[in-house]
Amino acid sequence: MTRGPPALKQCEVPDEIVYWRWISLEKLGVVGKKSVFHVDITKPDEPAIKIFERDSKLDACQIMSYDVDAEDRKSTRLNSSH
Repeated sequence: MTRGPPALKQCEVPDEIVYWRWISLEKLGVVGKKSVFHVDITKPDEPAIKIFERDSKLDACQIMSYDVDAEDRKSTRLNSSH
């Protein structure tokens, strides 16, 4: 039986994931239906960190992009309404 590469990290995100992307070499940005999280794959025991809650007015919008600045202080989301 052939196995894939080993997992980098396993963690739970307490939300339904609607979008994710690498935001740096070691971090994932995870956009859930209600909140946005960052996951650092270099810290195996650290849970997903909640960055902010999404505005419920954007529930019907599709996430097109997510990014953070170099200092990991400001983030942007690109949404598209249906």
